[in-house]
Amino acid sequence: MSSLPEEICFDILQRLPVKSTLSTKQFFGLWNPNTNEYKELPKLPNKFVDRIIYPYAFGYDYNSGYYKVICLYVVADGSSVDVYTIGPNSWKNTLVIPYGLYLVEEPGVLVNGVFHWLGYRTDNFSDVIISLDISGEKFKELQTPKVSLEKKQLGLSVGVLKDCLSVLCSGVNVEVWVMQDYGVQESWTRHYTITHERILRDCTLRLIWSFSSGEMLFTTGGCYLTDLVLYDPNDGSARKPDMHVANQIFAFRNAMNAIVLKA
Repeated sequence: MSSLPEEICFDILQRLPVKSTLSTKQFFGLWNPNTNEYKELPKLPNKFVDRIIYPYAFGYDYNSGYYKVICLYVVADGSSVDVYTIGPNSWKNTLVIPYGLYLVEEPGVLVNGVFHWLGYRTDNFSDVIISLDISGEKFKELQTPKVSLEKKQLGLSVGVLKDCLSVLCSGVNVEVWVMQDYGVQESWTRHYTITHERILRDCTLRLIWSFSSGEMLFTTGGCYLTDLVLYDPNDGSARKPDMHVANQIFAFRNAMNAIVLKA
């Protein structure tokens, strides 16, 4: 595969995280790349949030007919959730959930119409996957794959593989686990064990795309994207894909093509 079609490149760009720095005051805006229309969102209701980085999600609520922006930020007993709805053009603070999130500035992973983040319970600090139904604005938890500490000593990350929720377990090797039956803990299945040095040397690895050929596209560098790596499980090879990614402006993972969130 010498190059990627334009429509695939655009969709991949939507799965990349927003780049920013703690020293830059942040704001949210909506940008339509087809019409070049831009709308800055009202300031977040929490006055302490405008100088920190936080996980987020952007999606369409089919029940209300509006797009929504979800922001999460750490509070004393978990994470507080702010929801912006485009139609009413307003933020609201919905609830505090008893979970912390490991990664800041992280877009939710969309599977089955539900967003997902990797986090932990605040009562016992056990790893969980936090899910959000954007219509009901309700959170639930899913259990991560049952693997030994050695297999996840460098961390876990949530992604999508062939429309299924997936988890990367980084340790001695990188294992790719897939939840084959959504919501069923027992359906977690290890699909691949990656031993290629280029994959193993980065503990911020994230799976963002899989091709019909079986190849998988990873980002490295965590929130601050530094590189892309294309891995082929058929022969165990890894290489830099033939595409250019400008990492100054990013969009929400799995958002509609017409609308991009910029921060």
